[in-house]
Amino acid sequence: MASDPGFWSNLGASMRSLYRNRPSRQRKSSNNSSDTYQQLVHEDSIRLVYLLPSSNANDPIELTMIPARLGEKPRYRALSYEWGLQDDQHDPVIMINSRYPLRARKNLYEALKEIRASPGEFANYPLWIDAICIDQRQEYGEKPHQVRLMGKIFGQAALVIAWLGLAGWYSDLAIDALEACSQYGRLSLPKHCCFVTRILEPLEPKQTFDTYPPWMTMKAIMLLCNRSYWRRVWILQEIHMSRSLVVRCGSRSITDTDLNRAFHTLKSFECIPHMRYKETHLRNYYRDLTKFLCITGSSVPLRHLQARENGHRSFGQWLQICVDGNFQATERRDYLFALLAISNDMRDLDLTVDYEVPLRTVMQQALPAIRRSYCAIKEDDRKSWDSFSREVDQLMGFHFERDPYTRQSSFLLRDPYTPHGSLFESADLETHWYQRVFHYVVPCTR
Repeated sequence: MASDPGFWSNLGASMRSLYRNRPSRQRKSSNNSSDTYQQLVHEDSIRLVYLLPSSNANDPIELTMIPARLGEKPRYRALSYEWGLQDDQHDPVIMINSRYPLRARKNLYEALKEIRASPGEFANYPLWIDAICIDQRQEYGEKPHQVRLMGKIFGQAALVIAWLGLAGWYSDLAIDALEACSQYGRLSLPKHCCFVTRILEPLEPKQTFDTYPPWMTMKAIMLLCNRSYWRRVWILQEIHMSRSLVVRCGSRSITDTDLNRAFHTLKSFECIPHMRYKETHLRNYYRDLTKFLCITGSSVPLRHLQARENGHRSFGQWLQICVDGNFQATERRDYLFALLAISNDMRDLDLTVDYEVPLRTVMQQALPAIRRSYCAIKEDDRKSWDSFSREVDQLMGFHFERDPYTRQSSFLLRDPYTPHGSLFESADLETHWYQRVFHYVVPCTR
């Protein structure tokens, strides 16, 4: 039989057939992914996830994903957080629907662990989390449409959880102090002045910060306010659109109402008698805090809350907040896309969230409207357009230069993804661009 040519021919055909019909890992993985992210049929379709409880904090995170429609008014909570850097080798894995693994960045994973450890607060509601509920595999698939819905998603959420990150240097102390400030904010003026005299005197002796010196409490508050979360550009939209907000750092949290009242109390610290302290380090800390929270008004969380209180703002005002607050974005288009939904003067602008459009093209479409919006701000409340445009140029990753011969300003739009020095395709195009945007758009007082 072994010498029969027909035997070997039939055996080879059988082996080839088995090889073609073998289970394919790649095909199986693809089907699993498609099962996890089933196509969103309706314009208002989203995905929500339930965080499964666990008695062991070290157990892996497991989620159950369900479809939902915004038009049906589902009750859910949205997570606002900082993505952080991606690390495919060390990022932990979470399980979706008990079968499908998905890598989550470290900051998100830590947030889910802390939320799971507080079942009484969050167990009854599903969560919306952009990194999980939006299919991130294809940059230009469903993502642009889902990003356009984010304003509605955060606006309809029963609660927005602002995750600052894990507990850091006395962050629990800072939240205790802010809660105490909020309670003192309800008191009458004499007691309030007594509170200023004895900084952050606790209402109850059991509160932990009673044993800490005042300068340590102040520094803890400053560090909490300076966390990088507050300076992400998407946070502007997520906080502004929220109906109810809770700020969470590690296992501790504070409501937006208490946080706002605490900052208004701290703003009254202009009368801090820091000069009565002989210790130089105490005087310096009080002076720094006074500048930080009162005189300069540079507390970024306070700016978020004030912007939320004041209601609608123009695109120029939002962009000014981004420039002055040194807000950050990994994708530079997001400086524009994140502000569209919360701006009251950009509805007529034909600019859609589309990450396939080059940054230069997006900027060309938006800049006339930006200039018109910014110049509509009262002169006393803004810089000159020439000065502001330079800052916008740097924010968007372009390079600003001044012509050494004419002494006139010109934007040399450089692609941030190419080596420094790449300009427009031609000098004529650059000249036409400069004239069209800066001379023939709308008059503006410089």
